[in-house]
Amino acid sequence: MKKTWIIIYKTCVFVILFAIFFTSCSPKTANNSIKHEQSEEAVKLYGAGSTFASNLYHEYFNTLHQKLGIQFEYRENGSIGGLVQLIEKNVNFAATEVPMQIEQMQKAGSTILHIPTGIGAVAIAYHLEGVVSLNLDAYVLANIFMGNIRRWSDEAIKELNPEINLPDKDILVIHRFDRSGTAYAFSVFLSRNNAEWEKLLGASASLNWPIGINAEGNQGMADAIKNTPNSIGFLSLGHATQNQLTIASIRNKKGNYIAPSVRTITYATEDINIPQDTLFSLVNAENDLAYPICTINWMVVYRDQAEGLASPADAKQLFQVLHWIISEGQSINEIHFFAPLSEEMIKKAKHLLNSLTYEGNPIKK
Repeated sequence: MKKTWIIIYKTCVFVILFAIFFTSCSPKTANNSIKHEQSEEAVKLYGAGSTFASNLYHEYFNTLHQKLGIQFEYRENGSIGGLVQLIEKNVNFAATEVPMQIEQMQKAGSTILHIPTGIGAVAIAYHLEGVVSLNLDAYVLANIFMGNIRRWSDEAIKELNPEINLPDKDILVIHRFDRSGTAYAFSVFLSRNNAEWEKLLGASASLNWPIGINAEGNQGMADAIKNTPNSIGFLSLGHATQNQLTIASIRNKKGNYIAPSVRTITYATEDINIPQDTLFSLVNAENDLAYPICTINWMVVYRDQAEGLASPADAKQLFQVLHWIISEGQSINEIHFFAPLSEEMIKKAKHLLNSLTYEGNPIKK
C-alpha cells in the first residue's frame, strides 16, 4: 500500500512539473513566433546620397512611414557617395543629381534604373550687407570661382548691376569639398557657357577648386554663407530659402536674368524631349523664362531587385514607395522648392518602374 502511494505521489509530481514546463514554454514559443512574423512584415529600407534633395526625401519618408509603416534609414553622403553605396549593395536605393556613368554601371554588374523624383534649382546665394538683389552670368561666376574676379567692386560685376552700390570688399568663395550633385549641376552650367572653365575644371561632382573655403553638404554650405560676410556659394533653392539667404538672378540662354523659383524651374521642363531612360539635362533650357541651373533628382535602383540588397518583401515595398513618390508624392515637391515632374516624365518614370523585377518576376503593386 505504501509503495502504491509513493508511485501515485511521484506520478502527480511528474504531471504537475510537466504542466508547469509546458505552460511556461508554450507562450514563449508563441511570442517568438509572433515576433518572427512581425520582423518579416516590418520592412526597413536603406538609402544614401543627395543632400540637395534631403529635405524633400525626409518629407517623403515621414509621410510613407505614416501611410505604410515603412521605416527608412537615409545617409546624406552626397550623390556620388550614394551611388557607391548602391554599387557595393549596402543600400536599397541611391538619391542623386549625377547620372550613373557607364563604368559605374559595369561595376554594379546588373541593369540600373534612374527613376526621377523631382526637379530642383541650384541657387547662387551671397552675403552682402545692404545688397538685396544681384544679377550674375556664367562668365562672372566662372571667373569668381576660378579666382580671376576677387572683389565685389570688379567692373565685370558692376556692368551687370549698374544701379547697385557694390562694396569694395574681397569676395569669399565657398565651395563643396565632398562629391556633390549640386557641384556637378553648377559645373555643367559653367562648362557649357565658359570655355576657360571647361578647359581648366570641366563638369564634375568633385572639382579641384583653385580658390575658396570648403563646405560639406547643402546645409553646410548654407551655414557657411550665413556666417561669412562678403561670401558667395551654391546650394539647393530649398536650403537657400529655408535659411533665409539672399539669392542672385542668373542670366539664362535667352539673355534674361531669372531668379530661381518653382515656377521658373517648371519653365525649364517645358518642350523637352525626354528619353525612355529619363537621363537628360535641364541646364540651359530653351524657354525664355527658365532658370538656367536646374537639375533632376533620381532615385537609383537595381532593375532586378534580387541583384541588390533587397529581400522579396523589401522589393515589394520599394516598388510601392517609388509608385507613391511619382504619383501622390509629387504634391509634396513644391513645399521644399522642387517642381513636380511633368506628365511626360511621370509616364516615362512609371514605364521604368513597371520593369522592376525580383529574380526575373515582375513586382506587383
